[in-house]
Amino acid sequence: KTAYYGIPSSGALKLWLPYEGSAKTGDAPAFNYFNAIILCEVNEKRGDGECNMMSDLALRVGNEVVPKSSVSRIKGVASYLKKEICIRIDIPGEAKISFKSEEQMKGVGLTLEVSVTGPGVSREKGACSISHVIWENL
Repeated sequence: KTAYYGIPSSGALKLWLPYEGSAKTGDAPAFNYFNAIILCEVNEKRGDGECNMMSDLALRVGNEVVPKSSVSRIKGVASYLKKEICIRIDIPGEAKISFKSEEQMKGVGLTLEVSVTGPGVSREKGACSISHVIWENL
């Protein structure tokens, strides 16, 4: 089991989420292939100054910025000590799928970049974390 932790100086975490169906192009609208992305943080007891996934993260999906209005907290499904620990990210309308490797041009998927932007986020107060990444193929 792996979890990723980050603070503003960590830089972007870059992931590539594979599409499990068949697609012939690497430059098609992502919303035709993916419904949404779910990110969950670790279920650890931390303090009041800990990272807030709703306000302390900047997200890019398919090379497009995800507006804050396209991120929502998932309620009633995953919580720890009465704290909801997952967010849902809508796929931006301009996001594109891509090949994992332009040289091989096989296997398409969706890029996801996560950066910590909250100026008050620190290791001492509680870094941002990602313990699970879930995506739904259409």
